[in-house]
Amino acid sequence: MRRFLLLATALLVLLAIGLPCAALYCALYTQSGLRFVVSHLPQRFGHVVVRIEDVSGTVAGGARAGLVLIDQERVHLEFRGIYTRVRLEPLLWQIIRTPETTVASAYIEVKPPPPGPPGPHRAPEFLPRWLTIDIGHTSVGKAVLVVPDGTRLEGSGISGSALLRHRDIRFRQAQLQMAEVHFALSGGALHASDPLRLSGEGRITWQPRGQPVWTLEAKTQGDLDRLGLGATILAPFHGDLTGEMLDLTHDWHWDGQAVVRDFDLRAWHLTGALGAISGHLALSGAGKGFTARGTLDPAGFRAGPFDVQFAGEYSDRALTARNIDVLNPASGTHAIASGTIGIIPGGPRLDLRGTWRNFRWPLAGRSVAFRSSAGSFGLSGLLPYDFEAKGMARIAGLDPVPAAVAGKLGDDGVSVSSGSVDLLRGHADLHGEVTWAPVQRWTVSGSATGIDPGEWRPDLPGSLDFGVAMSGGGFKAG
Repeated sequence: MRRFLLLATALLVLLAIGLPCAALYCALYTQSGLRFVVSHLPQRFGHVVVRIEDVSGTVAGGARAGLVLIDQERVHLEFRGIYTRVRLEPLLWQIIRTPETTVASAYIEVKPPPPGPPGPHRAPEFLPRWLTIDIGHTSVGKAVLVVPDGTRLEGSGISGSALLRHRDIRFRQAQLQMAEVHFALSGGALHASDPLRLSGEGRITWQPRGQPVWTLEAKTQGDLDRLGLGATILAPFHGDLTGEMLDLTHDWHWDGQAVVRDFDLRAWHLTGALGAISGHLALSGAGKGFTARGTLDPAGFRAGPFDVQFAGEYSDRALTARNIDVLNPASGTHAIASGTIGIIPGGPRLDLRGTWRNFRWPLAGRSVAFRSSAGSFGLSGLLPYDFEAKGMARIAGLDPVPAAVAGKLGDDGVSVSSGSVDLLRGHADLHGEVTWAPVQRWTVSGSATGIDPGEWRPDLPGSLDFGVAMSGGGFKAG
């Protein structure tokens, strides 16, 4: 009898130890055990709903899931085609540590803040207090983010690592490709508050096909009501951006300031006649539209700063300008234009129309070779651009006369294929060329008919027909 009791006790002890070990082994090292655990997980943790489907593999050797769905009061998440490995030892301390994870696709929908009951609000949270998730190297094939106003943002080639706690998510590093824009995050954090707080810093690279590469070093700090931004522009020119994004969960908009240091149109294979452009702009926008207002100083004109205004929008690789307003206070020259600027290989492609008032050339200096009180112009196509202009022209000391020209505008000069001027009771048809690089020179040729020199000098009345051929080099303000 005594021996039987000893054997029974020993068997019970073995069962007490062995059964949990066997259950643990089954859960961690067999596919059937993994599926059993997943099927018995609660689908709701407080206000968070979790659903896991199509599970295969093992926890220790690597597990797969067709879908992981997480629905919380402020965000809805769907991850598909997941593979991950989980280290076993940290589970003892309620830490899920995944050294490697891949996700085929992710869908993230940020919900509008729900109307809260009167009284104090419950603080939002990412995870239960007892749980920590340490995500090692993770890659996501493609992702879709939907913000509360319905805007969809799509990205691909996503990778990174992060640490998730009760109310904080800290990103060690992350990379994301959105169309032609690449984001490389060197550090950042989200804090579960109302509104959500976030911070981050990294590099943004925009490489539109056939256009210069834009590179910015950026930082952000704030919340979804007021998110502060700061950036240093490294290419294709140098400058600084500061500003804020406001009301991101409702009617989002932004405003800021830009300091421009050495903007040069030659980076776009356009003329270098303007030289390095510097200045300061006040910026604002909402959705795809934005405005800019301030002063820009093109060093090549030597005419002082220009007052500039812009209003338009960017969409589908095209900048639509509703209004471009440029005024040079020193000379009084004023131009207004509108149209589109297409960002394409070999571009930009222009389709601009506008008017001018009080134009003079040169813009600076006491000696003025040409004046025009008013006129209109058009600029279209790819470089060299087609242009046309017509208006009132005044050359040297002559009276103003109507004139019209058409031709090509290149990065090194302008060629006039047809020009007509009514002057001195006659008419002149002219063509020519003005170049400013690599050397400054100009040529004009054509014919004139019915010119009455008596309009210039009363003692020389008559009617003259003649040809014109002139050339010269250099442009200099007197």
